[in-house]
Amino acid sequence: MKLKLLGFLFVMIALMGIMISCSDDDDGSTSPTVDTTSPTVWFIAPADSFEVIGGIPVTMTAGASDNVGVTKVEFYVDSIQVSVDSIPSPFEYIWGTVDKEGDHIIFLKAYDEAGNIGESLHILVTVTQTQTLTVNIPNGSEVWNQGSIHDIVWNVNTEDSLVKIELFRSSTIFQYYISGSSENDGIFSWTIPDDQLTATDYTVKITGLETTISDVSNSGFTITDSPFIQITTPNGGENWTVGTDQTIHWQDNLFEDVKIELFRASTLEATISDSTASNGSFVWSIPLTIPVGSNYKVRITSIPVGTIVDNSDASFTISAP
Repeated sequence: MKLKLLGFLFVMIALMGIMISCSDDDDGSTSPTVDTTSPTVWFIAPADSFEVIGGIPVTMTAGASDNVGVTKVEFYVDSIQVSVDSIPSPFEYIWGTVDKEGDHIIFLKAYDEAGNIGESLHILVTVTQTQTLTVNIPNGSEVWNQGSIHDIVWNVNTEDSLVKIELFRSSTIFQYYISGSSENDGIFSWTIPDDQLTATDYTVKITGLETTISDVSNSGFTITDSPFIQITTPNGGENWTVGTDQTIHWQDNLFEDVKIELFRASTLEATISDSTASNGSFVWSIPLTIPVGSNYKVRITSIPVGTIVDNSDASFTISAP
């Protein structure tokens, strides 16, 4: 009887152990799910078969999605990784196109936390012939006066028909538009305002309105309020006839009178006016006695102290009637 009882107890203990073991296994937990879903990535910009003028940067913008989350996007040009962006605001890379004329294949790769990789469609970007725009004048070290007139000069090597011309200080602090729209012919005559703030760090920026290609003066130039005279007419190339009335024009910031003289080469030919108001213009009746020639210049000098002076930049002609 004792043996049967012991056997029964043994069987019961074994059954209870099995039940406890099954209860421990059946706790409702499941094995962790492995993420095998690759991200999706695509170009927002540029579009396929995009063309850009050499020298103009291309902004590559990517869109990406994933069931968990995208950790980074890589940018490729001709199968070479050129950038990686992990900040989706959006994913972006600016690709420079200087000296990169020709066809280029670009694509993207997106990654998630699990290391899954998604790849975008491959698209074509064509970089056409490089165009440049270069500011030649002012390009640094020039000293220009308030109220004076100066030519802003640049090269013409873009498809733009129009450009805008801006004045900056320290290359980055915008002042104002010298011209919001001007012919892209390489030259613009700028009359500096009489009240322009004097400074030594001015620069000029010129931008093509169609291509957006631009350039800035290499270094700062100066605008000053020092006394000056600047002859604008005759300033080279004019042909005036003896016996006619011609107007001599100049810019200045003087209060005293000026003297106007006519030189032939370096020799004084005639005094046009011993003293006239410094108001910017003088009508000269050219005497019949003035010899005809092609090497004349006008000189204007401040009086009574002749410290401020200017001459025609180049020769003009006086011809017979």
